[in-house]
Amino acid sequence: SAWMQFLLANRSFSMWEGLYFISPASLFFLFVASACLEFQDMVDKDAWGMVKGQPHLFALAGCLGFFTNLCSLGVIKAAGSLTLKVLSMSRSVLLILYGMAVYHDVVTVVEAIGYGIVLVGFFWYNFAKIAQKEQEAKEKEALEKEPLLASNEEK
Repeated sequence: SAWMQFLLANRSFSMWEGLYFISPASLFFLFVASACLEFQDMVDKDAWGMVKGQPHLFALAGCLGFFTNLCSLGVIKAAGSLTLKVLSMSRSVLLILYGMAVYHDVVTVVEAIGYGIVLVGFFWYNFAKIAQKEQEAKEKEALEKEPLLASNEEK
C-alpha cells in the first residue's frame, strides 16, 4: 500500500489509474499463489461446477471485491496507507468482538490482550492525527497573522 500511496499522492494518479497499474500484478501473483496452493483442492471439490451453478453470486462477490479495492485506494489517496492499515486492523477486531457477542466465539486471554493492544493503538493513532492537525492549524493561523511586509519604523 505504500507503493499505492506513492502513485496516488506523489504522482497525482487517480484511483482508476492506480487500479490500472496494480491490477495486472495482483492478478498474476494471486493466480500463481492459488494455482500452487489451491488448484488440487479446487479440482477435487469441483469448484468450476460451483461457479457455473451460481454465477450471480460469484459475479456479486467480484463486484464487491472491486469496489472494496476502489474504496481502499480512496482511503490511501485521502489519508495515507498507514491509516488504511490501522482501519483494517480495527475493523478486524470489531468483527471478532461481534463474533464473540453474537456467535459466542471463544477468544483466549492472549488473543484478547492482542485485540486490546490493537484498539488502544487505534485510539492513540487517532489522537496523534487530531493533535497534528490542530498543530498545523495553529501554525497556519500564526502565519496568517504575520504582516506581509516589515514596517519602516526604523527610519
